Amino acid sequence: MSVIYRKFNKEIGAFKDISHIVSMLRMTRSLLLRDRLIELLDSLLKVEINARTFIDVGGIDLYVDLLILVHLHSDHAIIPLQTNLLTAGTTIGEWYYVEINNNKKEKKGPVSLDKLKELLNQNIIQETTMVWAQGMEDWKILKDITVLKWALLKKDTGILTPIELCQSISKTLEDLVTMYPSRDMHGILLRPIPRAKRILSSPRHLPHIVQLLLTAAPTIVDTAARLLKNLLEDNPTAQPKFYLTGVFYFALMYSGSNLKEISRLLYATHRQQKIGEAVELSVLKPLIPPSLITVLDRSPEEFSARLVGEVATPEIRWSSSMRSYLIDSISQHIGDFAFRLTCNPLAVYSHVPIPPIVYEELKDELYCGRVYLKQLCDEEKYPDYVINDPVGLLQAILHAWVDVAETPKKMSTSEACQILGVETADDKQKLRKAYYKLAQKYHPDRNPEGRE
Repeated sequence: MSVIYRKFNKEIGAFKDISHIVSMLRMTRSLLLRDRLIELLDSLLKVEINARTFIDVGGIDLYVDLLILVHLHSDHAIIPLQTNLLTAGTTIGEWYYVEINNNKKEKKGPVSLDKLKELLNQNIIQETTMVWAQGMEDWKILKDITVLKWALLKKDTGILTPIELCQSISKTLEDLVTMYPSRDMHGILLRPIPRAKRILSSPRHLPHIVQLLLTAAPTIVDTAARLLKNLLEDNPTAQPKFYLTGVFYFALMYSGSNLKEISRLLYATHRQQKIGEAVELSVLKPLIPPSLITVLDRSPEEFSARLVGEVATPEIRWSSSMRSYLIDSISQHIGDFAFRLTCNPLAVYSHVPIPPIVYEELKDELYCGRVYLKQLCDEEKYPDYVINDPVGLLQAILHAWVDVAETPKKMSTSEACQILGVETADDKQKLRKAYYKLAQKYHPDRNPEGRE
């Protein structure tokens, strides 16, 4: 049926039982039936009227619930350089449940998925037990939670691997967004925002699509980045606070070499973020050197090539060791979140601003007028280097000189240590933890009433 409809969808036209197919997909516990229904819907949704019905009956919500199942499986890639974390996956306690003793309800947990399965097998909890984990709006019956249904109550064997299932659903969601563009054939903006885009870019779903970048599976990362770029285009509601999903951390933390789609996503969003009361020049400023931001502004394709390469010129300084340091720094900042997803795919990243990453290779460098001045002045290395815009460079140097002369330090190192509640600035790990606590309490991203 799926094959025939894929080949002859124009001749067949509308399929009247889309709502029934979605209902079957929502209710089944059979992996085989689930995968076959996904394949069938992939063919049916090529027709616009079928896609419209699918959206009407809540198909997108169900698809996002299925999308995040990829985090559950141990064969999906884990972000490297988190060797300091000794426990992961299903061993982390994330789930709470209600136990009834003598007609009294008692909250229990947190327990891991493995423990939840054990309790279910021992009949200590049932399919109708109320369960909750971070990322859920309210307590729900266990069997009604899509993640738990497919982790604990599934039957038989499917035909799609977790990666293939996620990729198929991601591609279908991408097709739905493309089917309903934000502009007409003349390039005029359409309002309101098309429904597929509006649903997927809502706070309920957008973080889960962003977190697909943490699977580190190349095909999923590419599709997710492309889908996110489409969702953020002409979307003034979601665009300014997109950074709160952690997307810029997760994108730059990706250690693969297929960076074209990620680079295009960064290019389209990094200067559109509103932090506090102002739009930041670039949300990437604390993460990567300014020379790389200049490259990104020039061309996302050039940026993707530079990020995986080695280059040392007056314009750019970047290396594989600097990229490893970037990935490690972000990994330490987000802590065990990537591992938590393997036990609770419903978890949503709680954004905390990252302290500026200081690269050892750039400690004595000043980037000014799109060049590093120390490198520019090294006549032995670059005897024939040509300055393309000498007047512009001189003006940039004069502006930088004025800024340095007029901007005094707001506080000493000892004063900063006192505010952070640490004795010295030698232990970076302690500094990071102290900063994290204060950022959660006072930073406007976490607390709009926080002080300056």
